[in-house]
Amino acid sequence: MEWVKQIFVTGIMTELILHLLPDKKYDKYVRLICGVILTMVCISPILSFFSNKNNIKNYINIFEKVGQKYDYQTMIGNMQGADQSYYIQNYIEVNSKYINELVLEEGLNPVDCKIVLDMDENSETYGSIKTIALTIADGKNSCYEKNDGRLILNQNGVKQYSEELLALVETICVTYEMDKDSICVKIT
Repeated sequence: MEWVKQIFVTGIMTELILHLLPDKKYDKYVRLICGVILTMVCISPILSFFSNKNNIKNYINIFEKVGQKYDYQTMIGNMQGADQSYYIQNYIEVNSKYINELVLEEGLNPVDCKIVLDMDENSETYGSIKTIALTIADGKNSCYEKNDGRLILNQNGVKQYSEELLALVETICVTYEMDKDSICVKIT
């Protein structure tokens, strides 16, 4: 919404400047300059997206994980026995490692990551991640507890949502197309 306001204000300022010009011979130069400014305001959200390398990295990771998920589901559907078991274990290990990297990026300490897959061949979500049980070591000596499915930080009797934990859970949910109820985080 702020972006629309900036465009609106820039347009009004352009017209105001044009009306205040002492001579109309400067009109085309002022229009050119104001047009460039208006163009920059219009594309500023796109520029800010590309200037933040973390956004780009997160979106690339999400696209990679979604692609891996569908490739994986296709492959295990066509495999049997030891090959299928090996590929499933490899998929779980790769995703556990990725989730541990996400935990580290949030400034938390990963201890364990258990991933459970939907192995019901008749299910629409066959082969996808069903639940994630994540154990995190608390390096801050704070007391965390679970409340209504959302993790909160309890310091000095004041309860507030832990931004790091909520950001972590949200990133996992988006990456693996899961809801928050499928992710259990335990703090040790």
